[in-house]
Amino acid sequence: MPYPENAPIEEWLAQETPEDVLEPDLPIIDPHHHLWDMRGLRAPWEQRVYLCGEMSEEIRASGHNVVQTVFAQCGAFYRADGPEEMRPVGETDFVHGIAAMSRSGRYGSARLCTGIFSTADLRLGKAVEPVLQAHLAASPNFRGIRTGFPDDLDAEYRDGYAMLGKYNLSFDNYSPDYERLPALAKLATAYPDIPIIVNHLGGKIDPDAGRADVSRWQACIDSLAGCPNVVMKCGGAQQRVGRSWEPPFHMHQRAEGPLGSEELCDLLYPFYRYPIENLGSRPLHVRKQFPRRQGIGVVPHALEPDEAHCPENGVERRGEGSSFQRHGSARLSATAVRVSILGGVLAAVKWGLCGSLPICQGWRSSR
Repeated sequence: MPYPENAPIEEWLAQETPEDVLEPDLPIIDPHHHLWDMRGLRAPWEQRVYLCGEMSEEIRASGHNVVQTVFAQCGAFYRADGPEEMRPVGETDFVHGIAAMSRSGRYGSARLCTGIFSTADLRLGKAVEPVLQAHLAASPNFRGIRTGFPDDLDAEYRDGYAMLGKYNLSFDNYSPDYERLPALAKLATAYPDIPIIVNHLGGKIDPDAGRADVSRWQACIDSLAGCPNVVMKCGGAQQRVGRSWEPPFHMHQRAEGPLGSEELCDLLYPFYRYPIENLGSRPLHVRKQFPRRQGIGVVPHALEPDEAHCPENGVERRGEGSSFQRHGSARLSATAVRVSILGGVLAAVKWGLCGSLPICQGWRSSR
């Protein structure tokens, strides 16, 4: 249903120039999206309400064959009572309900939230175990947590972090400060059995950044290269950072509507290509921008940024039987989606999901 709180971004997105969808029948799993109702709350997102109906309709309108999705923590529907450390379990409760709504088939064929990332405070040390157990009890789709990490990785924090390994869970991390990546690499090295998923190309991506800043970002990406348990989400790089910074193509900066896919790719392709060339021997998460919440728009004909640009850049096309299938044992990190940057098809895979897809057979988890 339409919500008046969403009207400004919907009106801006309506100015998009339609583009043809490429390979519309290819099965895709979106490995990172959010759901929320921010009405009455002070939030930086332009899409105030984004629930099962809104996402299902956006998938239908995109023209892509999105078959399953994975929810990423966003602070939605935490409990208003109970112990403080247990309140984030409310998000898993909420998202599991969305998964049940989607599974009914009433909202379309896509199955939403077949994987769930919520949060927990690992600074609790071993005392975080009941929180993780509560998430797992709230939904069998729970796969791990998304949170930051402290500057001081003391013994108590490390005890909490080790609990992820005990329950076969993953650590999803985002900070706009890419200078944090070398410290994250140390954490990955200390706990090689815990998969780490780095969000949004590792930090704020400014297409107007100077050479020194870009070089420093590249050096921080390089710090992850020796960590086989770390993968990167190549998506959401064009997002704003809180209320303090917006990319030049944000709706507040561009009244004429969203950029077309080719123009967007011209701006951002170098930022996507660098981690793919340096971390590309392992699975990479690439995703649509659901919801298109930050006033940037993502043109629906291709995944980020534009598959049409890839062959000319000599990026190998990968399909069934490719190196991504050989990463099937890599628990949650084994996710790949058809995307322009990798030149065509990558299979859409999420740990413990999508056994019915031909390209995903043999990837199911025993958990």
